[in-house]
Amino acid sequence: MGSGTTPGSAALNTSFGNFTFDVYAIDSTHLKLIENDGQAILVGDVFTQSSATIPSGNLVFTMEGLDTTSNLFAAGGVMNSDGSSLISSGSEDVNDAGLVDNGTNPATSSFRSPLAVSFTPTGGGRLLVTLTGFVGGSSFAAYPSDAGLLMLEIDTGLTAGVTSGIALPQTNGASIIASQGYGLNLSGEDVFNVD
Repeated sequence: MGSGTTPGSAALNTSFGNFTFDVYAIDSTHLKLIENDGQAILVGDVFTQSSATIPSGNLVFTMEGLDTTSNLFAAGGVMNSDGSSLISSGSEDVNDAGLVDNGTNPATSSFRSPLAVSFTPTGGGRLLVTLTGFVGGSSFAAYPSDAGLLMLEIDTGLTAGVTSGIALPQTNGASIIASQGYGLNLSGEDVFNVD
């Protein structure tokens, strides 16, 4: 594993192919990966998983991917988890191919998750989450980590569309401090029309 500004390396061998990555350590619980093998571009995070439970309280999330018509899609919002089996409520802001919140006002739309979370029969720290009224899909594989939840859409029968993202526990009373310095990471693609 690398140290300081020198990255380490990792290999991931899957049924989709073999991938190699540069790995940057944030700390002993968090790694950043970027693909370096000349194939498709993949970047991501690795977090430790000391417990396979979903955090309780508000979870702030961002997700991105493709909608069911292969348009670029991004969402962000907050959902409330009881920490065991239910995401009782949530709201999201959506940008679907440049159309923000489906052209509605107010900006956020509500979703809910009845009977939301259940362990898969094989365990392994993976949960299934079903969201009702969520624009980015309805079925997700969720992987609890020490940072929060890593989520990947697993809806079947779609000709296109996949959404993935992360939900992080929100600290009670959290606020933005204007004079505070912040780090920023944005990924996506600029959507524009060409005549």
